[in-house]
Amino acid sequence: PLGNSWGLGYDSTRDLFIVADPGADVLTTVDMSGARQNTWPTPTPGPVGLAYDPARDLYWISDWMVDALSSMNPDGTAGPIHYVPMGSRLAGTGYDGASDALVYHGRGQALGYWVDAESGAFIDSYSVPMGGGNNGTGAGVDPATSNVWIGHYEQPTLFCIEGLGYVTATESSTWSCIKSLY
Repeated sequence: PLGNSWGLGYDSTRDLFIVADPGADVLTTVDMSGARQNTWPTPTPGPVGLAYDPARDLYWISDWMVDALSSMNPDGTAGPIHYVPMGSRLAGTGYDGASDALVYHGRGQALGYWVDAESGAFIDSYSVPMGGGNNGTGAGVDPATSNVWIGHYEQPTLFCIEGLGYVTATESSTWSCIKSLY
């Protein structure tokens, strides 16, 4: 078992899953057979979201305890850190290669944010169709469309944010349709 696993990403260069554990403040890589490859301490505490950036060969990590998008190289060394406004309580991280942007959610704000992956500068925000608390905890970006997929903490529902505005709710029973996108 991987402990208190929250964040999940996919390293398409190495064909590995990357898993964040906010209880132990570690990132673990796991191969397709489920075998653990490496475990490293994260640069900042509270890792809850992960995304792979193939252009920079980085793992981006949303860290809710320090309000930061930190990063790690695939060898376990620390990469750049982009701090976001205090109180954001980050959750979920996605990388959009088409716009070279990171997406994350503020758990108590019912908002999602796009920031420039290079500089960390704010690009845009969008409303997510869920209230405060720990909602909007998962985020992923479809590389073919740049649509953002959001997992809901308290409901078995996924939401799709299309074009930073149009929202589609997808019941969990249609998960097989969503999986076909990736």
